[in-house]
Amino acid sequence: MTENGIWAGSPGLSTSRARLRVWRDGDEAHLYRWHADPEQMYLWNQDREIPTYERFVRRFTRRMKNRMDHFFILEQVPSADPVGFVFTYGADAVDRNAWFCIVLAPEAKGKGVGLDGAMLFLRHLFLQLGYRKVYAEIYGFNERALGLIREAGFVREGRLTGHRWWNGAFWDLFIYSMGAPGFEEFMKAYGQNHG
Repeated sequence: MTENGIWAGSPGLSTSRARLRVWRDGDEAHLYRWHADPEQMYLWNQDREIPTYERFVRRFTRRMKNRMDHFFILEQVPSADPVGFVFTYGADAVDRNAWFCIVLAPEAKGKGVGLDGAMLFLRHLFLQLGYRKVYAEIYGFNERALGLIREAGFVREGRLTGHRWWNGAFWDLFIYSMGAPGFEEFMKAYGQNHG
């Protein structure tokens, strides 16, 4: 049985620090808490205003059905506390590529959960679903995400100069990518450093 295009029983979606799981009722509250945090929402969201909970749930449900191809909640191990989510959008079945995004709650940052979550999701995309290439869009002000994506082995392919207005300035949008060979290299390094 699948949920959001993902096998609910997909093996190997956990490490000693992180676990990916499918969506469950009640997850909306966690997502809204992260979305409505004015200190965090600008990092991953296009919204300029914090919506009401009801409006957020309606819009997010619509996005999950129409825009997100694969979606997992990221849990911290061993507590099983939800600390983020990962998803793809813009997937192309012919070219076998998609756009990748990971969102972390403030309390999960700097603990290795994000890197583990990215590794698990990329492994799912490349090895189980057969993707050939994965892209990521990151704004220049999101230094932590830029560091994480580089650490995961993504390479910069493009830059949109002055693309986003935030905090009194226009910021660049960077396009990063990882292909299947790059993922194999990342897995070797990840295994040496976290095995």
